[in-house]
Amino acid sequence: AAKQDAVVRKQVRKTAPIERREGLMLVDAHACLYAAYWATVKLKLQNERGEGTGAILAFANLMRAFLREVPVSHLAVIFDSPGAAKTRQEILPEYKTNRNHPPDEFKQQVGKAKEMCEAFGWSYREETGYEADDLIHTFATSSSEKMRVHIISIDKDLAQLVGPNV
Repeated sequence: AAKQDAVVRKQVRKTAPIERREGLMLVDAHACLYAAYWATVKLKLQNERGEGTGAILAFANLMRAFLREVPVSHLAVIFDSPGAAKTRQEILPEYKTNRNHPPDEFKQQVGKAKEMCEAFGWSYREETGYEADDLIHTFATSSSEKMRVHIISIDKDLAQLVGPNV
């Protein structure tokens, strides 16, 4: 039995971990969570306290798939800061005036998604007064000269960042 254990341990050591490539993955968490919320809202997934969990589950599955597909050395999960849209509305009063406010259940899941990021060891950021796409733009342009940058978002405005290393 001891000999078999040694063989198993040797085989486990031989199993190569996922090879991480030098690169940065920037995730527009707010946009991805919002899409995940609407994709799962009819499933009415809840924890034992009756709190919605569908967006969190879908977001976790998306993140795991992204990281499995594109293993990178650096990851930043970017959230909109509370009230960030108001900063833009001060500059452009008609900004997002035709959009409905997100449901309270979605807002609650954003906070839980941040806790999930911490639990998985995923670095997340939010900066007062800024939306995720603002930070993604800054990080992508400042990092693309040093490494490959991967952007995960449903925000079509971020397509303007696509270039040789993004």
